Formats: sequence, structure tokens, C-alpha cells
Amino acid sequence: MKKSITLSLPQACAEQWSRFTPTSQGGMCGSCQKEVVDFTTMSDQQIIAYFSQSTGSTCGRFHANQLKTYSAVAPVVVKPGWMFLRAGMLGLFLALLPNPSDALPPVSKITPQSYLMRFVDLSSRQTLPKSVLRVTGKITSAEDGAPMVGVNIALKGTTLGTVSNEKGEFSFDHELQEGDVLIFSYIGFKTFEQAVSAGSTSIAVIMQTDFEIILGEVVVGQVYAEPPATGFQKWWTKFKNIF
Repeated sequence: MKKSITLSLPQACAEQWSRFTPTSQGGMCGSCQKEVVDFTTMSDQQIIAYFSQSTGSTCGRFHANQLKTYSAVAPVVVKPGWMFLRAGMLGLFLALLPNPSDALPPVSKITPQSYLMRFVDLSSRQTLPKSVLRVTGKITSAEDGAPMVGVNIALKGTTLGTVSNEKGEFSFDHELQEGDVLIFSYIGFKTFEQAVSAGSTSIAVIMQTDFEIILGEVVVGQVYAEPPATGFQKWWTKFKNIF
């Protein structure tokens, strides 16, 4: 059964988030003495779970695109019989596929002469040595200047990376060369790229928010449920889950 929750913010609050006292869920507003929950770092499922359990009014901090209708779909339970049927049908399908090796062109053989010519060609190329660098830095938010915790820092084109600590500081412990590009990413903020140069072993990064942020008392729309599926709809759902 599907349930939906609609969030809206009739009137935005003029208070500044940077002046709030940090709390476990967000910040305490000094004007109204009420906790403002920070939803900007939450996923859709976390927001649904929060408002499904909360009672009373809630003041929140949102990205503008988070004020929408959320649909929670119950997970589909697949019975073991359907799993075996699916595996059997996939196995039969794979068995009927033609042998890929029949369509492949013949592979050219590598002779000692061709290998030697390739070795000579590669050895003739000269590359200029690059200095090895190690980069550290600090990441702050452009909105309030606060240090950002848990920002992902990755070397572009690789899986090498690290994250910023509770002070917004980071140390990229992998060897870098001049011209390498570091990518800084965080949910709700614009991805930032910084090229490494000989004079940038210490980097100050300021992250810009990706969406407009709004504060205020949120209104939760009526939660409704769709009518139960008919027999044919249930059968069709099971049939689609096979694939």
C-alpha cells in the first residue's frame, strides 16, 4: 500500500541559521526557543520516516526542492517459488544465446618482432618528471562560514579519496602530481573542483549551496493510502517482478 506525505512552508522564517545554537537534530532558535530540524542533509526516505513518526508542529530547514510530495512504497516481497522460476527462465534464456566466440574476429598473434618494435616505440617517448605533492586544507560553507564535516574529496578519474573531519580539515594522504584535480562533493552543495599546483599544498575550499535554503514551520499534508490492488493488478505485479 502506497502512502504519500506533502510538505509545504507557507511562510519563510527570517532568522539566520548561523545564529542558532547547534543541537543533535539541527539548531535552537533563540527568538522562539524552538528546535529547528535540519532536513537539508536527509534523504527522501529519512524525511518520510521522520514525519511518519513525529507529532505536533515542526520547524525545519529545507532545500526549496525538498518541499514536495513524498511517496513511500512498501517493499515487494518475492516468494521463493518466484525466485526459482526467475532463475530458471534466465538460465534458459542464456542457454539459447549464440556463442560470442563464434562472432569474434581472429586474434592477431604477437610475434617477437612486433613485440620488440612496440617496446622500442614506447621507450622512445620521453615524459617530464613531475614533483610529488601532498595536499591539506579546510572546507567551510559559504552560507555561514561553518566548517563542513564529511565532505568527500576524491582524485578525479580514480577511486582514491578521503573525507573532512569535524573541523572541516582534510589531508589527502595519496601522492599527487601537479595538474591533478581534486573533486569536493557534499549533498546539497555544488561540486567543486580544484587543480593541484606546486604552490597549492594547502587549500581553502568554500562550498556553495546547490539549492535555495528555507527556514520555517512546515505544514504536513494529509497522509492518504491508495485503494488495495485488484486480483489482476496483483498478478501483473508478480509477473513483472520475475524480470
